[in-house]
Amino acid sequence: MAAVPRVSAAGVDPESLATLPAGELRAWVTRLLHGRVTELAAALTDEPEGVLLDIHRAGSAALRGALSDAVLALLEDMAWHTNSPWRAEASGFSPGDRLVWVARGIGAPAFAAPIAHMAKSGDFVGKPGELRGGLHARLLQALVAVGVTEDEGFWREQMRTAPKLYLVAAMRGLAEAGNPFVLLREAGGTVLRELQPDLVRLLDVLRAAKGSGWLREAIRPYRHLLPPEVAAEVADLFPRQTTSPAGLSEARRSPWAWELPPAFRAA
Repeated sequence: MAAVPRVSAAGVDPESLATLPAGELRAWVTRLLHGRVTELAAALTDEPEGVLLDIHRAGSAALRGALSDAVLALLEDMAWHTNSPWRAEASGFSPGDRLVWVARGIGAPAFAAPIAHMAKSGDFVGKPGELRGGLHARLLQALVAVGVTEDEGFWREQMRTAPKLYLVAAMRGLAEAGNPFVLLREAGGTVLRELQPDLVRLLDVLRAAKGSGWLREAIRPYRHLLPPEVAAEVADLFPRQTTSPAGLSEARRSPWAWELPPAFRAA
């Protein structure tokens, strides 16, 4: 068993959990993510979902399987029962958001069905969570983690529900099935400017996941829509072409590799 500091700090023996019957393990996970595990170190009570993921990582194959089964059962309860405790809103946190965060971290393909059902239901739009878009945004994020691929129509619908809340999540999801930058056309300049930091982080994720070549070709038809901070992030992908005195074209790596449209030029 690998040593994980947070597990040790929590005072939890992972392998002792492996001996619990399935029902008792589900009950323990429920208490943990609802903030009711009294033996958890006080310093960790604000992040029990992180502790649970560390326990999963630190445990044996048997424990990892048992925890995945427990999380799956709880996700199914959340997905198909409107009175599920995972749909309740607690003071200062969302148990459902914590559960989906754990499911995203484990990433088991078996989680796909309940997560996809919840994301498509619309029942969780407006429900609180740690992300800006709340619990629904977490579900969209988890779709990608568990390998669910939806078409452009689905992600366009998510973005249209609330562009400021779901554009970035929709773009990340669409990247698995098409060109995510098509969604920029509908978002509008005001939304894009407000989301610049989030879009920059998304570009980093896409570059790491898909490669610079994929990113360059995907963004090329839409680069004129990018606000300045985002444009600067991918300027290295589009070196400006200049002509030397000898008539030879050469690429210069400029921080501004294209002319920005007037709407995004600094005053």
